[in-house]
Amino acid sequence: MGADLGDVVDRMLLAAYEVLFNKKNWHSYDSARRDAWTPVEGPLDASGGWFVRQHETPLMKAQFYDPYGVYPLNLAAQGLRLGDDNFWPSSGPLHTTVHQGQMTVIPAAELAIISGD
Repeated sequence: MGADLGDVVDRMLLAAYEVLFNKKNWHSYDSARRDAWTPVEGPLDASGGWFVRQHETPLMKAQFYDPYGVYPLNLAAQGLRLGDDNFWPSSGPLHTTVHQGQMTVIPAAELAIISGD
């Protein structure tokens, strides 16, 4: 279940930060926003796409997962045997699906429109 929710949870965290830093009128139901914070990078959609604000240097972190896409893979673990392709451990399925995402560079002015959805 965690593998299915990872991209959705990242998007929820970004939305929570956006509300926390940019909500204009607290204790009201309106959606008025101020322009106090714009993220440098973050999840763009629930399908795994990410954005980077144009002219910024992102601090991207990546986590490798097992061939099933469920458990984090620790490449520094003792006794980890890599497979013939020197990437995936030798146990598990012979074929694995790789989560493919897309990185989109977005100008800050357009990012305000996207993060307001």
